[in-house]
Amino acid sequence: MLIAVGIACFAGIGCGGASRASSDSATTGSTTTTTASTPTATLPQPETRNDPDLDSDTYPGEPDNDNNHVFGHVADTTDRQAAVELLGRYFAAATTDNGAAACGLMYSSMSEAMAEDYGSLAGSPYMRGSTCAAVMSGLFKHLHARLINERATLKVAEVRVRGKYASVRMGFGAAPAKFYIELQSERGRWRLDRIIPTEQAIYVE
Repeated sequence: MLIAVGIACFAGIGCGGASRASSDSATTGSTTTTTASTPTATLPQPETRNDPDLDSDTYPGEPDNDNNHVFGHVADTTDRQAAVELLGRYFAAATTDNGAAACGLMYSSMSEAMAEDYGSLAGSPYMRGSTCAAVMSGLFKHLHARLINERATLKVAEVRVRGKYASVRMGFGAAPAKFYIELQSERGRWRLDRIIPTEQAIYVE
């Protein structure tokens, strides 16, 4: 989670928790070449051929999708509703600078690491604090005006699930739904596993 890399947006910064299924590099032999994130909200289509470099026919540099399981399956009504409600609660906490409430919606290991990872982060004085609640409240205050608009215009386009992970594709206002956030199930409930939406597609492998 490198928030300092792109703390400029909830709809325009691409950072957050580590994703078990985000991929932005293509590997051939022992050489790895990093590629830019896919500039589209459309999910990659299944492969039409087998290619030796293991990247997508449609999106070079993205993982091969021959097995058609990269994005898991479309969430059922229960999981979709739970994801929508979770995001609604999170944005409500964000727009009221309620860091404690936001931390309560995170996957436990993530909330426990917030203060240690970001509480004394150089260059981000608004995130300094000794608790997850203090760190998140500082972040929310810094992005307050933007968050107000995003909460009012948030739309969830798609929720996909594989095992205990979920990838949520969302948008704000009339713009294309091209942002993603990752969830993880903990004790039977969906929890946030990323605190800021990213334009990098999140794969559920």
